[in-house]
Amino acid sequence: MQPNTAQKYGAMDALARSLHEQIINSLPVGCAKEEKQYILYYVYSHLKKDIVALEGTGTEKNK
Repeated sequence: MQPNTAQKYGAMDALARSLHEQIINSLPVGCAKEEKQYILYYVYSHLKKDIVALEGTGTEKNK
């Protein structure tokens, strides 16, 4: 039986929340705010590249 749309997106939301929590919990304790920002921005920039690649678009769309 195929999951309905709500179940499908509910499962994806749960996975996304879990991944976010893992990233946040992986940040070094006692790390300076700037270091945490750098790490999070680094992860963000790589995820953004992956999203663009999955969308099959060039950077022109994101300008």
